[in-house]
Amino acid sequence: MAAASREGIVQGYPGDMFKPENPVTRAEFIKMLELTAGYDLVNLTISNKPYDDVAANSWYAKYIYFAKEKGLLDDNVKNINPNQDLTRAEVADILYRMIVVKIANTTKFNMKMMVSSQAVTDFYKNQLT
Repeated sequence: MAAASREGIVQGYPGDMFKPENPVTRAEFIKMLELTAGYDLVNLTISNKPYDDVAANSWYAKYIYFAKEKGLLDDNVKNINPNQDLTRAEVADILYRMIVVKIANTTKFNMKMMVSSQAVTDFYKNQLT
């Protein structure tokens, strides 16, 4: 938590408190994932509202927008429910999509994309060295 906090990936709650036992919302997870993956969204401007329930001025709007543009989130729905807790299945799906995008070195995920388990292993070995 300390390293993630130093890197600006997580901020915690008022009073410099972290509550790791608390559920994580879609918005929180998307932000943590994108920043951990190395995407710099500081200067990202949003050209349109990504979902009907994501206010353009919300703290998470640019993260949700970027995730939708990358194909990490379903773009066939009107609402994403950013403040709803994630399920394990949703975490697995979003992580899989991010891994494929990073390994395939592409700009957007699509369901036809595949990577081998060896490509995943090689990618993460390179990240650790």
